[in-house]
Amino acid sequence: MAAMIDAIPDADVVDIKKLHASIGSAHNPFFLHPKASAESCTLYLDADALLAAGASSGKGIYKKTSGTFRKLQNEGVQLVEATTPEERLQILEALMVCRAQRFKALGRANSLKQDNRENFYRALAAQAGGGNPLKVLALTSDGDIVAVVAMLVENGCATGILISIGPEQWHRFSPGIVVLVQSIYWARDNNIRIYSFGTGLQAYKSRFGAMEQSTRRLLLPLTVKGHAAITALKAKQGLRETVDRWKQQKTSQTA
Repeated sequence: MAAMIDAIPDADVVDIKKLHASIGSAHNPFFLHPKASAESCTLYLDADALLAAGASSGKGIYKKTSGTFRKLQNEGVQLVEATTPEERLQILEALMVCRAQRFKALGRANSLKQDNRENFYRALAAQAGGGNPLKVLALTSDGDIVAVVAMLVENGCATGILISIGPEQWHRFSPGIVVLVQSIYWARDNNIRIYSFGTGLQAYKSRFGAMEQSTRRLLLPLTVKGHAAITALKAKQGLRETVDRWKQQKTSQTA
């Protein structure tokens, strides 16, 4: 592991976020690195929770979504799985357009535009063969995209990486939640042991009975400049935590 880090050229800092304790069935050595620190968590469903999700379709979020899915079907919407490179690319491109429009309307930065991520997913989608880890599910209506979810699947583990919804005319059906539930059912039916909701702790993810999995962050300086950058970053984080604690105290006193 030290040789791997030393081999990184022209870098001042190594920064690896959202480290889990394991990668599939293998232990993750970066998680146990002495310089790794507690960061946050991600949400996931294990095999038992996936089975329960299917069995609990008569209550809660699953019951509600089942009814909404039937309404979408009555509107001519179909659930499709992309199985060829051409299908994956076509749906992925539509997802990227929908995502860009959605984030622009919300006034938020679109992370897919960073670090050449779009081209990474295009290259992955274009790979032929049954072993492609990118799985794409979409709700479509006459060829138009209503909602899309993309997962990375390997060794019995599925991780949601991208999700987006289409035109506003469909928003009243909450198509993003519908396609997310369908991806959970897909995981259950394909013998997935771990279904991860990916990075982020958005409120909607807590509605599915997910469990928390701790993550760590490895932040290593490689140069003098890197040491200075990390020192400044930690000072900024410390200040933000102090301000947050002060705000919480003020709120408690007011209450």
